[in-house]
Amino acid sequence: MSKKKQNALFGNQKNDSQKSQAERIEDLKQAQKDKIDAALITDERVANKVAELEAAKESLEADYKEKEESLKKDYEKKQADLDLKEQVLNKQKDDQEKKAKELLNTQAQVKKECESAVAEEIARIKADERGIREKEKSAIYAEWEADKTAQRVELNDYIKSQREKIDEEYQKAHEERNAAEESKIEIIREANKSIEEKRTELSKEYEARIKELSSRKAELEKKMEEMAEQKADLDEEAEYVKELKAKYSQYSEKEVIKLQEQIAHYEQQIDAYSEIIKEQREKATKMESALLDDNGESMVARMQELEAKLEEAKRRNDELANMPSEEEIERLRANTKELEAVRIALDDEKQKRTEAEAKISAYAMSTRELENARVAAASLESLNNQLQMKLKYISEQYKSTQESKFKVLLDIDKEIENQKIFNPSGFNGSLEELCEYIRNYGATKKGLYYSVDTIRVFLASLAASESASRLLILQGLSGTGKSSLPRLVAEALGTECKFVPVQPSWRDNRELLGYDNDFTNRFKETEFTKYLYEASALENRNKMFFIVLDEMNLARIEYYFADFLSVLEKPNQNEWIVPLVSGYSELAEDQKPKYLDYSNEAANIIVSNNIWFVGTANNDDSTSIITDKVYDRAQVLDMDSRVDPFKGETVKKIAVDMDEMLDLFNAAKSTTKNKLNKSDKEKIELVDDLLKDMDITFGNRIMSQMEEFVPVYIACGGTKEAAVDYLLTHKILRKLDERYEPYLLNRLEDLKNGLNEIYGNGVFKQSISKIEKLIEKISG
Repeated sequence: MSKKKQNALFGNQKNDSQKSQAERIEDLKQAQKDKIDAALITDERVANKVAELEAAKESLEADYKEKEESLKKDYEKKQADLDLKEQVLNKQKDDQEKKAKELLNTQAQVKKECESAVAEEIARIKADERGIREKEKSAIYAEWEADKTAQRVELNDYIKSQREKIDEEYQKAHEERNAAEESKIEIIREANKSIEEKRTELSKEYEARIKELSSRKAELEKKMEEMAEQKADLDEEAEYVKELKAKYSQYSEKEVIKLQEQIAHYEQQIDAYSEIIKEQREKATKMESALLDDNGESMVARMQELEAKLEEAKRRNDELANMPSEEEIERLRANTKELEAVRIALDDEKQKRTEAEAKISAYAMSTRELENARVAAASLESLNNQLQMKLKYISEQYKSTQESKFKVLLDIDKEIENQKIFNPSGFNGSLEELCEYIRNYGATKKGLYYSVDTIRVFLASLAASESASRLLILQGLSGTGKSSLPRLVAEALGTECKFVPVQPSWRDNRELLGYDNDFTNRFKETEFTKYLYEASALENRNKMFFIVLDEMNLARIEYYFADFLSVLEKPNQNEWIVPLVSGYSELAEDQKPKYLDYSNEAANIIVSNNIWFVGTANNDDSTSIITDKVYDRAQVLDMDSRVDPFKGETVKKIAVDMDEMLDLFNAAKSTTKNKLNKSDKEKIELVDDLLKDMDITFGNRIMSQMEEFVPVYIACGGTKEAAVDYLLTHKILRKLDERYEPYLLNRLEDLKNGLNEIYGNGVFKQSISKIEKLIEKISG
């Protein structure tokens, strides 16, 4: 190659390098200007600052052009020297080869020096520009903070004056209302006082009557006990008299006379029998010897007869012995007279008892009247208590009307009022380096192990959902690190990660956001609403927030998350608002949360662009099916296996703000080699034709997501084919998981062969593996 061609080529390379660097500087300055204009477009002092920045920009451009001209002149001068040396070499043919080598060495050295000088100058300009940009950013933030403080003071003064006016009007109304309430209360108090006096009077009367009745009751009880004892004695006596009467009726005077005659007769018989026995005994004594001489049969019979008569006489004698004697009969007669006297006394006591029972009945009537009075007094006391409770409730309601509906959100305002804007030093690296950093941070700091491709897909999914939906779904087997991944990324980048467990009972967005309680005039905020409000605060807009809906498919996602799916589809991010309370009005500005939106006569929660929703999902019998509507809008990460532990490199913790992350995403999306070109789109169309035979397709939404996903995935260290392969597997082919039509077997084979022909054999590894699993499933 000739020296002129070398010079021309070197010059072209230099111009290209300078041109791309100038464009990069211009892009950085333009991006910075756009951010400042978008955030502070209405401030005149910012306009002045922008003018100063424009002047600084022109000064930097002039310095850059001057240095560029100087470098060109130095290069041209050195090039002239080289040309002179070339003429000398042409004249000195003998030393041509030696001089040629020296010239080549000199040219390489000069080129190296030029490149080094250019690189050093560019690095210095870049460092100066970053320093200036950081200083300007800090100065602008400081001025913005000062302006915000001044505006806050001014606004507070205005609010204070308006509140004073409102308080005056309100005080008048309050006084009138208090007067009315006091008059009502006074009437109630008078009624309560009269009721209380009447109750006290009745209570005293009741107590006196009760005391009197108690004493009378004690006396009556004592008399009743005595009467009961007397009655028992009388009952015993009556029983005894009854027995005596029975005996007396059985043994009347005639019977007694008859018995006495029988006794006399029996005594005579006994005497006669005694004489006979005596005679017989004498005869027996005399005949005792004679009995021994003959057989004695007739004497034995006679003796037996006599013994029988003797036994009969003894029996009758015993009966006579059991009959009452004359003394007993006289005693019975005396007892009869006494019994008659007792009967007369008993009749008198019965009369007294009847009179006592009549008196007790009268006392019972008085007791019932007193009991009725006591019940009336208790009713009046209960009414008094109810009136007191109602008065207390009215007071509490009146007090609650003076407090804000969003007390919890106002407390959050106070917490972040003095919080500084998140503005870390930054990462200053590429997305590929960021993926490696997160992976190593998890392995060395947290004991969490993920493949670098999982980190790539996560960051690329953030970028693909940045403009719409902002929903990522991490699904797969339990224990594969679904919940730990967003927590790891947030901790590694110095951002926030909040967890909200989903419940199976959720049926609408009130379970997610909270509800307005009409009785207490308060809005019941959920943890989700608190996190969302905190993230949307102006002080946190430059910090990324991951709100994790843990086990999000325990309930139907469309039931509780439909408002967010709909709102986040809107292209204008200013319309990303979800109503909390409709028909909301609050005059006092200090009672309104600062970071709610109050358009459409409602209080709306804002979904700012620093928020991502991450849902974890398990696919089992206890969960609901995630529909295609949700899958199409979300970015899906399938996590079906764990990564083996590995030894990561030790890393230093960093912090990345929202601006830097968006810059990395935008830089990746604007890089030409990362974008889907015409050839790529033609290949995707060929694949889409094969998909349409199975009634599935990429569609406009997924194609739009692909154009955002693929460049960032490549910038994270992946390839274009691997990115398309991932989306085809997890966004398109998963729609065939629940289909079993036999005709799909041939269509899947055609798709498999088509992928190998279009992209090369085995390039789409994930898709081909998925197709083979589907074929096996359908074949049974």
